[in-house]
Amino acid sequence: MNIKQFIPAFDWLANYNKAQFKGDLSAGLTVGVMLIPQGMAYAMIAGLPPIYG
Repeated sequence: MNIKQFIPAFDWLANYNKAQFKGDLSAGLTVGVMLIPQGMAYAMIAGLPPIYG
């Protein structure tokens, strides 16, 4: 058995470069900055403490 059958990321990880990492990092930070406060706000609207968002 080949481990690439179970973990497909190994196929593209060998070709992953610094330019792609920069884009992925900025996308991840943007999503985190937007969705964490949004989840907290939804919890507060539902009458729950923000930690449950």
